[in-house]
Amino acid sequence: MTSPFKLGVNGYAFAVTNNGHVIFHPDWRPVLPDDILKPNYNSIDVMEIELMDNDTCFRNNDTGLYEMRKDMVDQVAGHRNLRIRVHQDNFKRVTIRNQKYEYRKLDNTSYSLAISVPQNMYRFKGVIDVTRVIRDGKLDVVKLFDVQKDTNPRKWKLHPDWSYCWYIKTPEGKERTKDKSAQENLLMYFIKKIQTTTHKNWMWKNLMKSQEEIYHCDRDLVQSLVFDANITEVFSEEKLWRFNKDDPLHSQFIKMYGVHLAFIATRTGLTRWIGPLDKDRPLSLSDVNFEDNNIRAIDELWYKRAVERWYVDPESFVYSIPFDAGTRTDNLVTVTATRAIFIENKGHHAPVAVTGIQFDHAEWRKKFFETTSKCMAGSSNCQNRTCDSGTLDCYVLDDNGYVLISEKVTDHGKFFGDIDGMVMEMMVKSEIYKQVRVVDYQATCLHPVSRSSFADFLKTPFHALKWLLNIALSYVAWLALELNVHSLVAPDFTSVLAEYAGDEGHIIEDQLPFLDLASINKTRLRPCDQEYKLYTYGSTYNAHNMTQKGKLTSCGHNSDCSGFFNVHIIPHTNLILVVTDGTCRCPNTVNNHSVKPEEVKYDVVESVGNLSKVNEIVDQICRTPNYPPLYRNRMYNETQCRHYHAEEESMKADCGLGTTMKPNYIITLAPLALIFILLKVVFAF
Repeated sequence: MTSPFKLGVNGYAFAVTNNGHVIFHPDWRPVLPDDILKPNYNSIDVMEIELMDNDTCFRNNDTGLYEMRKDMVDQVAGHRNLRIRVHQDNFKRVTIRNQKYEYRKLDNTSYSLAISVPQNMYRFKGVIDVTRVIRDGKLDVVKLFDVQKDTNPRKWKLHPDWSYCWYIKTPEGKERTKDKSAQENLLMYFIKKIQTTTHKNWMWKNLMKSQEEIYHCDRDLVQSLVFDANITEVFSEEKLWRFNKDDPLHSQFIKMYGVHLAFIATRTGLTRWIGPLDKDRPLSLSDVNFEDNNIRAIDELWYKRAVERWYVDPESFVYSIPFDAGTRTDNLVTVTATRAIFIENKGHHAPVAVTGIQFDHAEWRKKFFETTSKCMAGSSNCQNRTCDSGTLDCYVLDDNGYVLISEKVTDHGKFFGDIDGMVMEMMVKSEIYKQVRVVDYQATCLHPVSRSSFADFLKTPFHALKWLLNIALSYVAWLALELNVHSLVAPDFTSVLAEYAGDEGHIIEDQLPFLDLASINKTRLRPCDQEYKLYTYGSTYNAHNMTQKGKLTSCGHNSDCSGFFNVHIIPHTNLILVVTDGTCRCPNTVNNHSVKPEEVKYDVVESVGNLSKVNEIVDQICRTPNYPPLYRNRMYNETQCRHYHAEEESMKADCGLGTTMKPNYIITLAPLALIFILLKVVFAF
């Protein structure tokens, strides 16, 4: 029921407990990158993970979400339509869409399950009856997948996390492979079994324990996959060149933009690709790793963005480059351009696939400046009004405000607000872009703590000896300093300290690199909320016709010049062209438009224990303010409340023994005996 194939692109499922805490959710992030559990990993509320499209307060307190949460906590079935904000690319992008929720209780548990799908999304169902077409001899299913020659590597992949066919019990002599092609090999094994079976009807699942092999195949998914494989069978290099052998523009386009790879991904998790197309172009990292980084089909970000863009402009391509494009030294940056394919039936549209190409960013940028450096026909005196004239700064931005093309290579992949905050401010005021506030309620911050604590340690006579020895050594060291003995061993030490001394002879500790190590405090992870200010196109944006002009009259210039900016759409893309005055740039001293996160500081007014200051309360490790207190369903019914398990008896030997710690008398008396012997020897002399 919650299969990603059935839910479709941008659809997902999640479950909550009777306390409103999520059990699973696609945006649940309980683990840090180094496999460290977050402090509050098991207490993330659904109110903190479903982000509503409103800014009523810092603690997202949407009425519709709150009522849905209460129904799920009480295990009441229902449905609801909500408008949500979805962050993407590790909180670098954001999109807003209407979602439809259906929820109900899970029998014999205290949990509730919810399914969420886009409100305007329809699902296409196309299948091929595999057993019938094989029995009738109408289709060779194996050739639909292995269309390449045996000598060529396989250029198709399945979604690695989906289950098409799997063994519960493997037959004798067949081992489970764990290589990166195991999913595809297992599918081909079952398809060949279907094609060679002598039975009239193939058994899609065999769960009888008495059988040699126990397996299960998802019938709907496999038959839909075969349908998609039949449609995309033409997506091969051999057929591509055969179809375009008489079209000179095909080869010219590949050479002109350095197109080196084409691909298509379908709703069933099938991804095919063709490449490299430009044999003369050196391979980049994305060429080599395409099959490792782009095979999740409807779960890939370029798939989701292309589908969402279709509702803005069905003929539009979505362009993207890596965020670190401006810092790469190999100059092999790849542009990914994707476009969604929809099926229409009775006025309803459903996404079935996304196709795209990858090409060289340097060639694309070169072509852009060649085009924008020419004067239009009929225009005069425009040599000083082109992108390469030095008087204009030209940028190509995407729908989230990131730079794809700039005269400065180091700008590529950056957020435009970090480059020209004043122009970004004006575009926000003109509603070309709109600022969308997104709060990460699952963030983790580092909390500094001192090395000491209120906890004591177990003291022994050895600690007394250590204490006496430290006192004796400290007196000896002080005597050596008073007598200037250190100058005999290291005569230059005094001059070294003098270099780090201030005007009055005091040592400046900040300038001593070897003293920093002594002042490092331990840190502790604490849950916190971090606010991101992300951007997407605003109400002024028009995908078909938009031109905006503006002046920058109050941006802190010492001179009398006034800057300007022009904004133009680039048709059938998610891009806009921004042209600014290169001779009168505004200083970017104050930037209110950055996508960097900031910790949210709440105005907590109530007191906790003996603490009354706001900062002291916020800095506590385990405190997360809730406004208002969230509803819980305390299950006092004996059949619902599960507070005991029979196997707990076997755990008593392994825990709860902290109070039985006793001293070791041998270790305690041995130092006393040693001290007695030493004193006796000393007084004997």
